[in-house]
Amino acid sequence: MQVAMMPQSNKSPFAIFNEPTSDEILVSLDNDCIVIFCDGSTYTNPDPSMSNWLELEYPITCIKTNIGSETEAMRLALEYVGNHYRFHFGRLIILTDCKFVINAIFNKWDFDIYKLPIMDCQKISKLFNEDNVPEIYWIKGHSGITGNDKVDLVANNARKKAQQLQPDLI
Repeated sequence: MQVAMMPQSNKSPFAIFNEPTSDEILVSLDNDCIVIFCDGSTYTNPDPSMSNWLELEYPITCIKTNIGSETEAMRLALEYVGNHYRFHFGRLIILTDCKFVINAIFNKWDFDIYKLPIMDCQKISKLFNEDNVPEIYWIKGHSGITGNDKVDLVANNARKKAQQLQPDLI
């Protein structure tokens, strides 16, 4: 397994390598935070109220596994932050309900099967420094967290659109 040193945000209220709970993460959010919930969806694998939603729906084609789509969702979230919030002075936070993606990006799990997509996420993360790197956390899925429930619907809609574009993948 290749170990990549990943930049850590100096704006996080949590200690480095701490794994805060979903509740701790949600309580730490304030109006200066940019929060992105990311989620992937495939055919075979089945918070506080937020007033402004930015829905980015990417129909991902040619990915047949849930882990593959979750990894692609993280890559797209990292790219989006890099392209739109590189100079944001507040906290940048990406939340996902996929522990594998987080643990693979931070070298806590062996990711041989998904080596290239995870390395893409790591490469994008290394473009940030400690002042602008997004904090990436796991939150519990399907547990009533408003943003995560919403992104789950968006991911499922994107999956349906991808299936329409390439029905032979079903």
